[in-house]
Amino acid sequence: MPFVETNMEHETKELQAMIDADEDLQRASELFNTEYELRKKLVQARKKAGLTQKDLGVKSGLPYRAISRLETNADVSPNIRTMLKYLSALGYELEIVEASSRG
Repeated sequence: MPFVETNMEHETKELQAMIDADEDLQRASELFNTEYELRKKLVQARKKAGLTQKDLGVKSGLPYRAISRLETNADVSPNIRTMLKYLSALGYELEIVEASSRG
């Protein structure tokens, strides 16, 4: 297959226009972005604590593979107990905040 040059800026704008035109795609995009940001924050917190995934597994009592899936696999939704163990081992807690109160 020959190399095909693409214009990523154009492709991105085209994709965004498709999302903007479809409410279902908008909701899916928002959910994906929220999950992506959460996973990114989890990894940042773990790294800030100076822990590897394996280290955090030992500290939290979670299997290494569960931590790896939690941080990297968008197809996996962790159960609340897994999330609480992960956060607790890093010295964090889960707080429910009304969306309108976020700044």
